[in-house]
Amino acid sequence: MKETKKLVLDLNELLEEICLHFRTDTEKIKSDSRKSEHIDVRFCFCYVANVYYNFSKMAIGRVIQRDHTSIIHAINTVRDLLDTNDFRTVQHITQIKERLGLLDLEKEEEELIKLQAQYDKLLSEHMTLKFKYKRLLSEVSQNRLSKAV
Repeated sequence: MKETKKLVLDLNELLEEICLHFRTDTEKIKSDSRKSEHIDVRFCFCYVANVYYNFSKMAIGRVIQRDHTSIIHAINTVRDLLDTNDFRTVQHITQIKERLGLLDLEKEEEELIKLQAQYDKLLSEHMTLKFKYKRLLSEVSQNRLSKAV
């Protein structure tokens, strides 16, 4: 069953969505648990909250009862795992982005970049044609003047 995409309004809602993805409870993520399955969820939450939603590290830390240095460590760890194409991490982050509708936004941004490039190309061609038109118009005017004299 495909879950519906949800607009995240605050950090607690984001944490709930990520916990639903991992099929775990938010209280376990907020606890002192050092189990790897809880750490993975916690780290993914920190990364998504900061990178895709621009929540501050302090605000993220308040939600999961950690200080900002722990949040920095979590974000850097996930970033490093993504940079090395760690399969599990890439898969989880991609699925979370899809769940939250972030992949759609990325596709729209890519389309916008393509459209901007096309616009820039057309604008450049327009300017070139405008320059040629003015030059030809000037030449025609000069030819008419020289024939009139």
